[in-house]
Amino acid sequence: WMYTTAMGCMRVFRETVTWDGRSEPEAQGIDRLLDQLQAVYGARYAGNPLRRAYYDPAGDSRSQTDERTCVEFIRARLGIPCTAGPLTPEARRTAMRAALGKSIGGVPFLQISPACVMLIEGLAGAYRYKQSGDGASAILSKDADKNAWSHVVEALEYAVGGLMGRVNGRPVRNARKGRTRAGHTGY
Repeated sequence: WMYTTAMGCMRVFRETVTWDGRSEPEAQGIDRLLDQLQAVYGARYAGNPLRRAYYDPAGDSRSQTDERTCVEFIRARLGIPCTAGPLTPEARRTAMRAALGKSIGGVPFLQISPACVMLIEGLAGAYRYKQSGDGASAILSKDADKNAWSHVVEALEYAVGGLMGRVNGRPVRNARKGRTRAGHTGY
């Protein structure tokens, strides 16, 4: 959950996670996740409409049982416009590097509330890449280690990549569709 300030900075003020990484994960379908999101949104933010949700482009994959996508469920239940974030890990990382290295008027461009514990832990190192070998001969994979923190950090990457649109003068592109993602403000 984030918004952009009048100065153009991004502020993350809340996270919604389904697994804390400390207990055993439990299976959760899209309906249960949407129940949680509706409860948070309805109780706290009903008077402030969500302008856009950014998502993993894999959310466009059709179910084998009824051919609907997770994004279709979100649009139907929450009524939120949804935009796929940048598809490639490189595009997402480029957007994150730019956001983390930028300030506006001496204020950090990307600010994260201390209430976002999982996101902060993820950015502090719990989100990591797979490694083969040990010590000096270790090789990092291009693939993230899928754990409790990878989901919330990658969700931020999709939103930052989608909101920034252009990074260092170059468009952040969705490689699958070849389209540029324009920035959105006003959250």
